[in-house]
Amino acid sequence: MRQFAAGEASVTVGGTQRPPLKAGDHFGEVAVIDGKPHSATITATTDLVC
Repeated sequence: MRQFAAGEASVTVGGTQRPPLKAGDHFGEVAVIDGKPHSATITATTDLVC
């Protein structure tokens, strides 16, 4: 699991753009736990501090 301290990242799920992640937001890698394919793509749109 990662939490952003500063910066912004875009989120894409199934080709659909979702609201961006910003400072204070978090995301994790569920695929590590359940063995299924990745469910989202997180792309840095600014410099990030996690």
